[in-house]
Amino acid sequence: MKLKFKNTVFILLLVFSANSLLAQSDCLLVLKKVQKDYDEGIIEKIPEEIADCIKSGLAIEDRVTAYKLLINVYLFDDRVALAEEMMEELLTFEPEMKPNEAVDSKEFITLFNSYRTIPLYTFGVSGGINYSQIGLIKEFGTYNTDLYDGKYTAPDFGLRVGINFSYLIKNNFYAHAEALFITHKFNYLTNLDTSSTLEFNENQNIIQVPLTISYHFGKKKVRPTIKLGGYVNYNFSTKTEFFRPFINNEQPSITGPNINVSSMRSKINYGLIGSLGVKYKVKEGYWFLDAGYSYSLSSAINPKERYSNSELLYEYHYVDDDFKVSNMFVSIGYKRLFYKPKKLKIHE
Repeated sequence: MKLKFKNTVFILLLVFSANSLLAQSDCLLVLKKVQKDYDEGIIEKIPEEIADCIKSGLAIEDRVTAYKLLINVYLFDDRVALAEEMMEELLTFEPEMKPNEAVDSKEFITLFNSYRTIPLYTFGVSGGINYSQIGLIKEFGTYNTDLYDGKYTAPDFGLRVGINFSYLIKNNFYAHAEALFITHKFNYLTNLDTSSTLEFNENQNIIQVPLTISYHFGKKKVRPTIKLGGYVNYNFSTKTEFFRPFINNEQPSITGPNINVSSMRSKINYGLIGSLGVKYKVKEGYWFLDAGYSYSLSSAINPKERYSNSELLYEYHYVDDDFKVSNMFVSIGYKRLFYKPKKLKIHE
């Protein structure tokens, strides 16, 4: 039974493919005929003869040729409304089509240039890495902070992945909204006193929403870009691994599993963001590479919870400093272009 079903499906596919090839062959003959008629000035029946094939039955390149031919027929007959209707259909079907000044008529090129043909908005995905930089605002501690200065470093890279949406403002200016999942990773090391030190590794999980404006230079396949704006972070989870060794091994080191310090971190942070990048145009989309910096304007610490964890206070002798987390980052991604052809007004 299964074998018979598979054979039936295979036969239907063969029949469908054969019919499609036959239809394309017939329509290609029709296209060649009406092209010859147009060259000889016999244009009255061209719209009727090509109508069915222009909807289906032609390959992409041949269908574009058929649209162009039909638009030129309507322009020659001074049926401008029909020519504009066909131009909108053509630009919807093949939005990145460009006229060929060596072949296309001046009337066709003039009509084409009267339409908005640049992408109105984009939707894309991105991924990359970031490197955290900690800005100390004010020191706190159970020890004498004047004697022992702690040091923040970032031995590991964090992750950043997300989605993005862009909308054309005007010309090469775009407004962007993104939603990113980001991890911030950094390390802290200090002397507590003459007998022990303290080290911790922190991992923050962030949802970041950057709102930016960008400018894209030129119209070539490879284009530089610049982007500026601001962002809001939502810190939904922070876990920290603490380690307190004693100098000269006077007693066993104090350590344990990661401690959830989410309540001790500010949930909402905000800052400024900027990047330089380059994009590489592909059909109806582009690949992009951005390198930038996000500068925090707010503290990562919740001051109300600074002394709330007794384990940190009495086992590790630790109290949070006020600090902010900024980041250098690199992202790579893809954006799909979406077009909406529109007849421009004269002042546009």
